[in-house]
Amino acid sequence: MSLISWMLRLITWDGLLPAFVWLIPFFAEMLFPNTPSVIELIGVGVPIAAFLIRLYVGQRFISSNHCGTVMRTFQLGVFFIGILVLVCIDSMMILAQSGPGGVQMATRTDLIVFLSLFTFYFLSMAFSMYPGYEKSLEGTIENDPW
Repeated sequence: MSLISWMLRLITWDGLLPAFVWLIPFFAEMLFPNTPSVIELIGVGVPIAAFLIRLYVGQRFISSNHCGTVMRTFQLGVFFIGILVLVCIDSMMILAQSGPGGVQMATRTDLIVFLSLFTFYFLSMAFSMYPGYEKSLEGTIENDPW
């Protein structure tokens, strides 16, 4: 996998997909206006479903990368912590829609906390989804210290 492919996967899977998950309450509000219980149900169910899908896909990707066994084990640990943080972010973003006015970021502190958590998540995914280098025809690994 090339560096550009890795970066595109990181941006789409770990940047755009969470944003889509956070937009689900807007669509639900259009379909079921003035029903906060639907948003609350989505706030619990969607993050859990997204977590399980991410866990399955991420484990498969890590197990098929070109890193060594020790590095893949470490990547799995970082990946699991990262998606645990994301499930909390997902829940907070979705449940914020059930509040008065559906305000996402009520204060500057809310924005700082969100950006800090999302940065931690995104950097965790960048590390854990690192594909490693492919082995050359001679059986040696080029430029990979792990």
